Amino acid sequence: MRLILILLICLAPTYEAKADYYYKMAKITCAEEIGLFEITSTGAANIEEYYEPGYDMELVYKDIAKKHGLFVGGNTTHKCTIKDMEIEAQLSYRKASPRGACGANPGAKLDVFINGEIVVDSMPFQEDCYKWSSYNLKVDQYDVWVCGGKTVPSHCVWESVKGKNRTKVPLTSSHLNKAIIGEKGS
Repeated sequence: MRLILILLICLAPTYEAKADYYYKMAKITCAEEIGLFEITSTGAANIEEYYEPGYDMELVYKDIAKKHGLFVGGNTTHKCTIKDMEIEAQLSYRKASPRGACGANPGAKLDVFINGEIVVDSMPFQEDCYKWSSYNLKVDQYDVWVCGGKTVPSHCVWESVKGKNRTKVPLTSSHLNKAIIGEKGS
């Protein structure tokens, strides 16, 4: 009887179980006419469900993103001019790795320069494996804002880019860390 049960289990049809896979993307907006430059974290899960088997999902992913003004992986530089400010933002995604925590879906490092001067320095972006990460950057004619948190932007830090409030200290991960977990890290 046990032999028949074992044979039935072995011969029973199996269905492939699929894990959820989240495709990270960044929406980049440069609206010079209204003085706004913004990078926002976004993404979609399981986009392969919309395509027949055999599609190269990496190409589909990049084509979809490009068609809708989204950026996907790799390294990129985006430039925008707001009044007399030349803004340059660099997103540098790590390469995916088959090993390690979150290796298959790595985040990025964000650097922002205004008129050649760094204002955001090596800020983690879409880093889901860390305690927190930045998920939104906004630059207008007065301030640079970086918002982040554990999984959603829950805290923001900013720096004035003009006038007497100008600090000339780039925003770093430690600034956002202090805003999220407090001065003493509790």
